[in-house]
Amino acid sequence: MANGRSFMYLLTLAILLTTGSTFNVKLEAKSEMRWARIGGELVLNCRSTGCSTSPHFSWKIATDKPRGGEVSDQGSVSTLTFSPVTLHNGELYICSATCGNQEQQSSQEVSVYSFPDELVLELVNELELGKKNTLNCTVPDVYQVGVEVELLKGDTLINKQEFFQTPVTITSELVPELGDSGKEVSCRARLLSVEIPSKTLESKLTLQVLYAPRMTNISVTPSHTEREGQDILLSCVTNSNPPASIVWSKESTHGWSVIAKEKTLHLPTAQIRDAGTYRCEVSNKLGRESRQLEIHILGAPRDTSLSVTPPVVKEGDSVSVTCTSHSNPSAWIILRKKSESGQVELGSENATFTIGAAQFGDAGQYECEAINGLGSDKATAELTVQGAPRDTSLSVTPPVVKEGDSVSVTCTSHSNPSARIILRKKSESGQVELGSENGTFTIGAAQFGDAGQYECEAINGLGSDKATAELTVQGAPRDTSLSVTPPVVKEGDSVSVTCTSHSNPSAWIILRKKSESGQVELGSENATFTIGAAQFGDAGQYECEAINGLGSDKATAELTVQGAPRDTSLSVTPPVVKEGDSVSVTCTSHSNPSARIILRKKSESGQVELGSENGTFTIGAAQFGDAGQYECEAINGLGSDKATAELTVQVLTLWAHPSKSVTEGENVTIGCNVHSSRSAKFTWKKLENNSEAILCSTNNSFTILEITQNDAGFYKVEVINEFGNQTGLMKIIVMKTKYVIPADENPSGILVSACIGALTSAGALLSVLYYIYRRSSCKGSYQMAGEQIL
Repeated sequence: MANGRSFMYLLTLAILLTTGSTFNVKLEAKSEMRWARIGGELVLNCRSTGCSTSPHFSWKIATDKPRGGEVSDQGSVSTLTFSPVTLHNGELYICSATCGNQEQQSSQEVSVYSFPDELVLELVNELELGKKNTLNCTVPDVYQVGVEVELLKGDTLINKQEFFQTPVTITSELVPELGDSGKEVSCRARLLSVEIPSKTLESKLTLQVLYAPRMTNISVTPSHTEREGQDILLSCVTNSNPPASIVWSKESTHGWSVIAKEKTLHLPTAQIRDAGTYRCEVSNKLGRESRQLEIHILGAPRDTSLSVTPPVVKEGDSVSVTCTSHSNPSAWIILRKKSESGQVELGSENATFTIGAAQFGDAGQYECEAINGLGSDKATAELTVQGAPRDTSLSVTPPVVKEGDSVSVTCTSHSNPSARIILRKKSESGQVELGSENGTFTIGAAQFGDAGQYECEAINGLGSDKATAELTVQGAPRDTSLSVTPPVVKEGDSVSVTCTSHSNPSAWIILRKKSESGQVELGSENATFTIGAAQFGDAGQYECEAINGLGSDKATAELTVQGAPRDTSLSVTPPVVKEGDSVSVTCTSHSNPSARIILRKKSESGQVELGSENGTFTIGAAQFGDAGQYECEAINGLGSDKATAELTVQVLTLWAHPSKSVTEGENVTIGCNVHSSRSAKFTWKKLENNSEAILCSTNNSFTILEITQNDAGFYKVEVINEFGNQTGLMKIIVMKTKYVIPADENPSGILVSACIGALTSAGALLSVLYYIYRRSSCKGSYQMAGEQIL
């Protein structure tokens, strides 16, 4: 790239030298340097001379990269500005100016460099006394220039290097001494370039050497030994970096106890208890150190204590009475026992008095007095001699109450130590502990259940004592209960009906059984009534009434007597019907538990079970096939029972033989068949001109001999039996026939013709006589079809 730029520069120079025109162009940097600092500003001015008008300027670079920058033209000067300068702005810049038909060029090569405004001077780790550490100085963002870097400790050079490529970092090892704290280390960086103005950077760092506490010392004001009431000041001084934390501790029988965390420990108005060994412990993260000091306090006896061990004993036990006191100098100890007549001094050894076998007279207050030349102090303690509870008493006030009254149950007892009082109430299931306060239990509103025996027990560690008392609660009968055992039985089983009730005074018990007509009083023994062999009539509700002078109470119970089904009944309603009528078949039965009802119909092939609802089967439109015997069976776990009933379906059928359509002169038999289980009476009628003519037959059929046209029409039969009546209707059609006399009997036909006229006059009479003859000649028959009777 450098050869290409040189070529372009020489080419441009040659063009300029060969141009004889007075029109010239000159390109120059504002700073008159070909070096531009990255991040700074670069201004290139292209100036033209010899052009009478404002020339036209254009800018370019010698490579294919984008030119960048901002162009500003003012008359004969064109300015190209880069702000800020970047790494890509290092190029050969060419300015072209055109004046009329003349064009002039000028070029300027620009190089870019980078040099920071600040250095980075740092230690790798914190400085610790005597430990190696590393000092680093870094010159960041260096580009296309050489750098000289120096490290100094104070004015002493400790390292120097030149760098012509990145990274630019110089390092030096330090082993700090105590005197290095506060000293400075510095780093200097200088540009190594003759074309770029010299620039030197410097960074400084003050050394802080860290070290553990050393030369720790404790001072006391006013002195190590003082009398009580004097203020004492203890100061702890140490040398460390970082500053040390200070902890004051005081030695005791349990070890060291922290009492303060500050440089100075103040003991205001010092007491004997403040005497002892004190320790100052200083520490920082690099280590710790401690110093100790003994403080002596002079004073009269203090914190005198008298212990009676054990303070509570049983008669005959051993007891030690011991006195302790804090004083300086040591105190003289005197032990005494107080009594009603005064104090008795006890002979003690090493401030201890021993009682070999304690008696009740040893109980009471003991005193200890500690004395030295500066004063005295006293302490007291009690000795208790214990015994088991005695003279325990329990009172129930009042002892007899009515329901709703208030009652107090109070227990008292004498003992040492005081006894724990437990109140209990005895019951059938055992004893129930009562919640009492100060040995008293209060019943706000007494109930019958509160009656009975109460017990008080006084207990301490030495024994116990008891007392009892009775509470009587009077009231009307309560909680009356009637039991039927067992409550569910089978016929013939034994049953006990027993009544219980709580009352005071005792109640008179009456047993009764409820019935439809009222209540029946039962003869009972000890409130129990026994049924030797239970019957259905014994089932029902029983009642018990308990009565005393304060009121009464009742209770009821049920007895269930179970048995197999009985009194089973089957009804067919109506029992006799015509075809198409509706029929209900219903079964009822008495049983306990309730029976399952099964309906069946008997047939030639066996029995058919019918789907019934609540023991009822309905036939919507009866047919002849529905006639016959029906059966009902009632079943429960104890047995079964049956009942039957008949259904009769009556059917009337009319017929004519040989046919309902016949020819004159034929004989016709008309009849009817009735399917019924009872005998029937038949009445035949012929319907003529809106009237009915009764015929001679009273059976189920009759015959018309040599039927004529006059016999044609409707015939009606009425059938009557004890179940009711039915009617039937049939139409008989009579067809005419032509009568021909054979020729051999009347060859001329004259006789017939002659007779016709003669017979005409007698027609009416003959017709009547002939009809009467035929009526007298009709025949009837009676027929019963047994296989169709329902």
